[in-house]
Amino acid sequence: MPLTTGSMPVSWKRGMKRGFRHALRSEGSLMSVAALLGMFVLLQVLIVSIVGAQAGLGFLRERLDLRVEVRDTATDSDVQDFIQAIHGLPSVTDVVFITREQAMARQKQRDPTFVDFLGKFGIENPFPDTVGVRLKRLDDAPEFLTFIQQAKYAPVVNPAFLTQTTDQQQQAEKLSMIVESSQLLLWCGVGLVLVVLLLIVIEFIRRRSLLRHEEITIQQLVGISTADLSLPFIVEMMSLLVVALLLSWIVVLVILFMLPFAIPAIGLGGVLAPWTRYSLDLLQWWSPWILLSEVVMVIVLAVVGTSCIVWSRKTPPHLMEY
Repeated sequence: MPLTTGSMPVSWKRGMKRGFRHALRSEGSLMSVAALLGMFVLLQVLIVSIVGAQAGLGFLRERLDLRVEVRDTATDSDVQDFIQAIHGLPSVTDVVFITREQAMARQKQRDPTFVDFLGKFGIENPFPDTVGVRLKRLDDAPEFLTFIQQAKYAPVVNPAFLTQTTDQQQQAEKLSMIVESSQLLLWCGVGLVLVVLLLIVIEFIRRRSLLRHEEITIQQLVGISTADLSLPFIVEMMSLLVVALLLSWIVVLVILFMLPFAIPAIGLGGVLAPWTRYSLDLLQWWSPWILLSEVVMVIVLAVVGTSCIVWSRKTPPHLMEY
């Protein structure tokens, strides 16, 4: 029965101390951390990209903005009845009536030169009255389009604009499919990075076992267990992995902080600000699970990498070569 101190065997404590000592003093540890850091930064970037893609997908699916053009001949009462009917739909979250004057004023704010161009050639206001509708989900679009195509709304809805409204919905669906495909590619990238990380770990442990082959041979000859033999390698590898993981978090946080300065559109005041806020909220909600998964990943990489070098050897100790 192995000697114990408290609840932990003495051999385990010695193995852990050797592992920490080797991680601090062994040659090549700094280069190993640098290699692991590069892979971990890539992994973190892929994970953040997956969260961003999921935010974009959720943003598309959870709401869809459509514009319905109103006929010039539509009466005010017909338009109000139409708006009230849309308000009553369970799939609609918001409805706003935009007059042609309001549309012209907004365009003037966005592009004053366009309005000057119209005035120069005596062109009247080209914008129609429209009804802006926000749907809860992308899947609600077909039902909404069927609703506004009813015969009783024919005096209000411009039929020529229905095709454009349908195109908006179809474009949103295509964009959703593109985002889903991008997510799949990102997950494939995560899998590839994990495979490369495992190969780096295996190569690191193989080199360490070669440097300490005499010590390992003596330990095997005196009958040390496989678990006790593997523990220093596991602890050493976990120490380097944890350091690289912590540094990668710092690097990615700096990148995320600087990104809005490099790409103003994703800043809180940019055109993609709603997506940015949605992504940050989603990242905040996922962060504990991401951190827990990465901690488990570090443990698994160290154990599996060690087992590939130490535990898989079946030859007798006096015949084993390192």
